[in-house]
Amino acid sequence: MGSSTVDCSKLSATMKRWPTRTMVGLAFVAVAMSFWLAYDAHALQSFASARLLLGPFALGHSGWAELEKHHGQLPRLRVVGGRVFDVEALVATYTFFDRVLALRRPFTVIWDPRSIVFPHVSSRLLREIRRWVDTNAVKWDTNVQAHALLLTNPIARSFAQLVVRLFAPPQPVRIVTNEEEALAFHKTCCQQPRSWVKTSYADRDQRFSMFWSRSA
Repeated sequence: MGSSTVDCSKLSATMKRWPTRTMVGLAFVAVAMSFWLAYDAHALQSFASARLLLGPFALGHSGWAELEKHHGQLPRLRVVGGRVFDVEALVATYTFFDRVLALRRPFTVIWDPRSIVFPHVSSRLLREIRRWVDTNAVKWDTNVQAHALLLTNPIARSFAQLVVRLFAPPQPVRIVTNEEEALAFHKTCCQQPRSWVKTSYADRDQRFSMFWSRSA
Protein backbone atom coordinates (compact mmCIF):
# COMPACT_ATOMS: atom_id res chain seq x y z
CA MET A 1 0.00 0.00 0.00
CA GLY A 2 2.82 2.35 0.89
CA SER A 3 4.57 1.96 -2.46
CA SER A 4 1.26 2.45 -4.25
CA THR A 5 0.69 5.73 -2.40
CA VAL A 6 4.17 6.95 -3.32
CA ASP A 7 3.62 6.12 -7.01
CA CYS A 8 0.31 7.99 -7.10
CA SER A 9 1.83 11.04 -5.47
CA LYS A 10 4.69 11.04 -7.97
CA LEU A 11 2.20 10.80 -10.83
CA SER A 12 0.19 13.68 -9.40
CA ALA A 13 3.30 15.81 -9.07
CA THR A 14 4.34 15.01 -12.61
CA MET A 15 0.92 15.99 -13.98
CA LYS A 16 1.12 19.31 -12.13
CA ARG A 17 4.51 20.03 -13.69
CA TRP A 18 3.35 19.07 -17.20
CA PRO A 19 2.95 22.28 -19.28
CA THR A 20 -0.67 23.20 -19.91
CA ARG A 21 0.01 23.85 -23.59
CA THR A 22 1.22 20.27 -24.01
CA MET A 23 -2.02 18.91 -22.63
CA VAL A 24 -4.03 21.29 -24.82
CA GLY A 25 -2.00 20.19 -27.82
CA LEU A 26 -2.69 16.53 -27.15
CA ALA A 27 -6.39 17.26 -26.77
CA PHE A 28 -6.41 19.09 -30.11
CA VAL A 29 -4.71 16.15 -31.83
CA ALA A 30 -7.26 13.74 -30.36
CA VAL A 31 -10.17 15.88 -31.57
CA ALA A 32 -8.60 16.31 -35.01
CA MET A 33 -8.08 12.58 -35.36
CA SER A 34 -11.69 11.88 -34.44
CA PHE A 35 -12.89 14.31 -37.13
CA TRP A 36 -10.51 12.78 -39.70
CA LEU A 37 -11.73 9.27 -38.96
CA ALA A 38 -15.35 10.36 -39.21
CA TYR A 39 -14.78 12.28 -42.45
CA ASP A 40 -12.81 9.50 -44.16
CA ALA A 41 -14.79 6.52 -42.92
CA HIS A 42 -16.23 5.99 -46.40
CA ALA A 43 -12.74 6.31 -47.89
CA LEU A 44 -11.40 3.59 -45.59
CA GLN A 45 -14.35 1.39 -46.52
CA SER A 46 -13.64 1.99 -50.21
CA PHE A 47 -9.99 0.98 -49.80
CA ALA A 48 -10.94 -2.10 -47.79
CA SER A 49 -13.34 -3.34 -50.48
CA ALA A 50 -10.83 -2.98 -53.32
CA ARG A 51 -8.35 -5.58 -54.55
CA LEU A 52 -5.03 -4.39 -55.93
CA LEU A 53 -4.12 -5.44 -59.46
CA LEU A 54 -0.99 -3.29 -59.76
CA GLY A 55 0.92 -1.14 -57.31
CA PRO A 56 1.06 0.82 -55.20
CA PHE A 57 3.75 2.55 -57.23
CA ALA A 58 5.68 5.54 -55.83
CA LEU A 59 5.49 8.70 -57.94
CA GLY A 60 7.82 10.78 -55.78
CA HIS A 61 7.15 13.53 -53.22
CA SER A 62 4.75 11.17 -51.39
CA GLY A 63 2.61 10.65 -54.48
CA TRP A 64 1.53 7.16 -55.55
CA ALA A 65 -0.59 5.25 -58.04
CA GLU A 66 -2.29 1.88 -58.11
CA LEU A 67 -4.75 -0.13 -60.15
CA GLU A 68 -7.55 -1.40 -57.94
CA LYS A 69 -10.65 -3.46 -58.57
CA HIS A 70 -13.93 -3.51 -56.70
CA HIS A 71 -16.04 -6.65 -56.92
CA GLY A 72 -18.11 -6.75 -60.07
CA GLN A 73 -16.72 -3.44 -61.37
CA LEU A 74 -14.13 -2.29 -63.87
CA PRO A 75 -10.60 -1.76 -62.58
CA ARG A 76 -9.90 1.78 -61.39
CA LEU A 77 -6.59 3.59 -61.75
CA ARG A 78 -5.95 5.78 -58.71
CA VAL A 79 -3.43 8.61 -59.11
CA VAL A 80 -2.55 10.52 -55.93
CA GLY A 81 -0.30 13.53 -56.37
CA GLY A 82 2.51 14.34 -53.96
CA ARG A 83 3.33 17.78 -52.62
CA VAL A 84 5.41 18.59 -55.70
CA PHE A 85 4.58 17.72 -59.28
CA ASP A 86 7.69 17.97 -61.46
CA VAL A 87 9.26 16.13 -64.40
CA GLU A 88 10.44 13.26 -62.22
CA ALA A 89 6.92 12.75 -60.86
CA LEU A 90 5.50 12.95 -64.38
CA VAL A 91 7.94 10.34 -65.72
CA ALA A 92 7.13 8.02 -62.81
CA THR A 93 3.41 8.51 -63.47
CA TYR A 94 3.76 7.66 -67.15
CA THR A 95 5.90 4.63 -66.30
CA PHE A 96 3.03 3.24 -64.25
CA PHE A 97 0.50 4.21 -66.95
CA ASP A 98 2.51 2.12 -69.43
CA ARG A 99 2.18 -0.90 -67.13
CA VAL A 100 -1.58 -0.37 -66.84
CA LEU A 101 -2.06 0.04 -70.60
CA ALA A 102 -0.05 -3.13 -71.21
CA LEU A 103 -2.90 -5.08 -69.58
CA ARG A 104 -5.20 -4.07 -72.46
CA ARG A 105 -8.33 -3.92 -70.36
CA PRO A 106 -10.85 -1.12 -69.77
CA PHE A 107 -10.61 0.94 -66.58
CA THR A 108 -11.63 4.25 -65.06
CA VAL A 109 -9.36 6.84 -63.47
CA ILE A 110 -9.63 8.72 -60.18
CA TRP A 111 -7.30 11.71 -59.97
CA ASP A 112 -6.51 13.00 -56.48
CA PRO A 113 -4.31 16.13 -56.67
CA ARG A 114 -5.35 17.52 -53.27
CA SER A 115 -1.84 17.26 -51.80
CA ILE A 116 -0.10 19.12 -54.62
CA VAL A 117 1.09 22.53 -53.47
CA PHE A 118 3.79 23.15 -56.06
CA PRO A 119 3.08 22.15 -59.69
CA HIS A 120 6.44 22.80 -61.34
CA VAL A 121 5.40 23.60 -64.92
CA SER A 122 8.44 23.85 -67.17
CA SER A 123 9.21 23.52 -70.88
CA ARG A 124 10.71 20.08 -70.23
CA LEU A 125 7.57 18.93 -68.42
CA LEU A 126 5.38 20.13 -71.31
CA ARG A 127 7.60 18.29 -73.80
CA GLU A 128 7.31 15.09 -71.77
CA ILE A 129 3.52 15.41 -71.74
CA ARG A 130 3.43 15.96 -75.50
CA ARG A 131 5.76 13.03 -76.16
CA TRP A 132 3.75 10.57 -74.09
CA VAL A 133 0.37 11.77 -75.37
CA ASP A 134 1.48 11.56 -79.01
CA THR A 135 2.58 7.97 -78.46
CA ASN A 136 -0.25 6.72 -76.25
CA ALA A 137 -3.41 8.75 -76.99
CA VAL A 138 -5.09 5.96 -78.95
CA LYS A 139 -4.26 3.25 -76.40
CA TRP A 140 -5.35 5.54 -73.56
CA ASP A 141 -8.71 6.42 -75.14
CA THR A 142 -9.27 2.80 -76.11
CA ASN A 143 -9.11 1.65 -72.49
CA VAL A 144 -10.01 4.60 -70.25
CA GLN A 145 -13.76 4.76 -69.70
CA ALA A 146 -14.20 7.76 -67.35
CA HIS A 147 -12.39 10.27 -65.14
CA ALA A 148 -13.20 11.36 -61.59
CA LEU A 149 -11.35 14.35 -60.08
CA LEU A 150 -11.32 14.33 -56.29
CA LEU A 151 -11.22 17.94 -55.08
CA THR A 152 -12.58 19.67 -52.00
CA ASN A 153 -11.23 23.21 -52.38
CA PRO A 154 -13.76 25.41 -54.27
CA ILE A 155 -10.99 27.37 -56.01
CA ALA A 156 -9.27 24.16 -57.09
CA ARG A 157 -12.59 22.82 -58.37
CA SER A 158 -13.09 25.91 -60.52
CA PHE A 159 -9.56 25.61 -61.87
CA ALA A 160 -10.12 21.91 -62.58
CA GLN A 161 -13.12 22.76 -64.74
CA LEU A 162 -10.87 24.97 -66.87
CA VAL A 163 -8.28 22.19 -67.13
CA VAL A 164 -10.95 19.70 -68.21
CA ARG A 165 -12.06 22.07 -70.97
CA LEU A 166 -8.45 22.51 -72.03
CA PHE A 167 -7.68 18.78 -72.22
CA ALA A 168 -11.19 17.92 -73.47
CA PRO A 169 -11.08 14.17 -72.77
CA PRO A 170 -13.69 12.24 -74.78
CA GLN A 171 -14.68 10.14 -71.75
CA PRO A 172 -17.24 11.20 -69.11
CA VAL A 173 -15.70 13.42 -66.42
CA ARG A 174 -17.01 14.08 -62.92
CA ILE A 175 -15.54 16.43 -60.30
CA VAL A 176 -16.29 14.94 -56.87
CA THR A 177 -15.70 15.98 -53.28
CA ASN A 178 -15.29 12.61 -51.55
CA GLU A 179 -14.50 8.95 -52.06
CA GLU A 180 -18.12 7.87 -51.76
CA GLU A 181 -19.19 10.10 -54.63
CA ALA A 182 -16.22 8.97 -56.72
CA LEU A 183 -17.02 5.29 -56.18
CA ALA A 184 -20.70 5.83 -57.02
CA PHE A 185 -19.67 7.49 -60.31
CA HIS A 186 -17.26 4.64 -61.03
CA LYS A 187 -20.00 2.05 -60.52
CA THR A 188 -22.59 3.75 -62.73
CA CYS A 189 -20.69 5.60 -65.47
CA CYS A 190 -19.58 2.71 -67.62
CA GLN A 191 -21.98 -0.19 -67.71
CA GLN A 192 -20.84 -1.11 -71.22
CA PRO A 193 -17.12 -0.42 -71.88
CA ARG A 194 -16.39 1.10 -75.26
CA SER A 195 -13.60 2.77 -77.19
CA TRP A 196 -13.36 6.55 -76.88
CA VAL A 197 -10.76 6.99 -79.61
CA LYS A 198 -11.37 10.19 -81.58
CA THR A 199 -11.53 10.26 -85.35
CA SER A 200 -8.96 13.07 -85.20
CA TYR A 201 -6.75 14.60 -82.53
CA ALA A 202 -6.10 17.80 -84.47
CA ASP A 203 -8.22 19.79 -82.00
CA ARG A 204 -5.75 18.85 -79.26
CA ASP A 205 -2.92 20.42 -81.22
CA GLN A 206 -4.93 23.60 -81.62
CA ARG A 207 -5.72 23.82 -77.91
CA PHE A 208 -2.13 23.30 -76.82
CA SER A 209 -0.34 25.12 -79.62
CA MET A 210 0.42 28.07 -77.37
CA PHE A 211 2.08 25.88 -74.73
CA TRP A 212 3.96 23.64 -77.16
CA SER A 213 5.38 26.56 -79.15
CA ARG A 214 6.75 28.08 -75.95
CA SER A 215 8.33 24.79 -74.91
CA ALA A 216 9.95 24.06 -78.26
